[in-house]
Amino acid sequence: MQIYSLIFIFAFLPVSVALYYAVPKNFKTALLIVISLLFYAAADGAYVLVLLANTLIDYAAASALNRLKPGGRGAKAVLAAALIKNLVLIFVWRGLGGVILPEAPFGLLVSSVSATGYLIDVYSGKQTYERVPARFLLYCLFYPKLYAGPLSSYDGFIIQAKKVSFSLSSTATGASEFIQGLAKRNLLALPLMEMNRELKLLQLAGEISALSSWAIVATEALGLYYLLSGFCSMAEGTARMYGISLPRNFYYPFQADSIGSFFNRFNITIHRFISRYIYTSLGGRKNGVFSDCLNILLVSMVMGLWYGMQFNYMVWGIYLAVFMILERYVYGRYLENHPVLSRIITFAIVLISFSVFAGNGTGAILGRTASMFGISGAPAADDNTLYILSSNWAVLILSVVFSSSAVQYVMQNVLKRFPTGGACIYTVIHIMLLAVCVQSIIF
Repeated sequence: MQIYSLIFIFAFLPVSVALYYAVPKNFKTALLIVISLLFYAAADGAYVLVLLANTLIDYAAASALNRLKPGGRGAKAVLAAALIKNLVLIFVWRGLGGVILPEAPFGLLVSSVSATGYLIDVYSGKQTYERVPARFLLYCLFYPKLYAGPLSSYDGFIIQAKKVSFSLSSTATGASEFIQGLAKRNLLALPLMEMNRELKLLQLAGEISALSSWAIVATEALGLYYLLSGFCSMAEGTARMYGISLPRNFYYPFQADSIGSFFNRFNITIHRFISRYIYTSLGGRKNGVFSDCLNILLVSMVMGLWYGMQFNYMVWGIYLAVFMILERYVYGRYLENHPVLSRIITFAIVLISFSVFAGNGTGAILGRTASMFGISGAPAADDNTLYILSSNWAVLILSVVFSSSAVQYVMQNVLKRFPTGGACIYTVIHIMLLAVCVQSIIF
C-alpha cells in the first residue's frame, strides 16, 4: 500500500480519519502512531521495525541530553553519537542502498532529519525536552510526511496534535489538497518522467539534437517539481484531515527572481532546515565574504545531496551556489532594479542546472549541455523528439501553466467574486480530477 494507491484512498484514509476523531482525546496521539506504523508496515514491510528502533534510540539520546550538564563532555558525546548514527544511516544506507545494502527505507531520511534537528535544539537549550515519548514518536513517524516532507518545527507540530478538533471545512480542504497532489503525481509527473526516459534513451542511442537536450532538461525540471510537490501536497492534505497543518514545501519555484528565492520556494522546509543547522551554525555572513561563500557552497552541496547520493546532484548544488554567490556579491544589486530581467536570468540559470541534475554520466551531461547551445554540431531537431513532444502536447502545456501562479490567481478571484458558484465549480473540478486519477491508477 502506498499513499497514492486505491486501497489507501478509499479504505485506509477514510477509516483511519473516522477512527481518529471517534476515540477520546487522550488516545488520539497513540492511535495516530499506530495508524502511522500500520501504514508503514503495509508500505515497506519489516522496515517499520528499523524506523521505530531508530526513533526510540534518538529519544533515548534526548533523555540523556536532558539529564546531563548542558554543554558538558557527556552531553557533547551523546549528541555526537546520535548525529553520527543518523548521518551514517542517511548517507551510507542511501548511498549503498540497492548496491551493497538493501534499498533504504523510504521514511528514513525525513524521520532521521526531524530527530536530528530536535536533538540539536535540546542540546542548545532552544527546545524543551519532551517528557511524553509518544509525542516524539508521532513527530518523527507521522506517516504523511515520510515520503518527501515537509519538515516542521517540533513545537508547531505538537501543539496542533494536542488540540485536535474535528472541522468539516478543514477536512474538505485537506481532501482537495490531497487530490491536487495526487493529480500532480499521476497526471503530470509520471507522464513527464516517462517522456524524460524516452528522450534519454534516444540520446543514448546517438540521436542527439538541441531540441531533445532542451526537452530532457525541461521534463527533468518539471517532472521533479510535480513529483515532489505532489507528494508534499498529499502529505499536507492528509495531515489536515487529521487536524494538523504542515508547512508549505513548494511555492511556484520557477517564478523566482533570484537563486536564493528559488531555494526559498523549492523544497522550502528542507532548505530552511539546512540553512538553520549548517549555514547559521557556521556563522553565515558574520565572518566575512570568503567564509560566507564557503558556507553557501556547503549548504548548496548538501541541498543537492538531499535528492540522492550521486555526484551529479552535488554538482547541481555547486552550480547553483556559484550563481548565488555572484548574485549576492556581483550583480544582485543591479538586478534588484530590473525585476523582469531578474526573473528571466534566474529562470535560465535554474533550467540549465537541470542538465546537470538529469545525470546519465559526465559525458552525457557535457554532451547534452553542448548540444543545447549548438556547440557540439548536433542538429536543431530530430523526428523522434518531435514525435514524442507532439504526442504529449497536452501534458506539456498543462505542466507549464500549472507551474505558474496564474491558475491560483484566477481561481481565488472567481471564489471571491462568486463564492457559491465558485465553490461548486471548485468541488466539481476536484471530483473530476479524482476520477481521472483513479482511472490512471487502474489502467
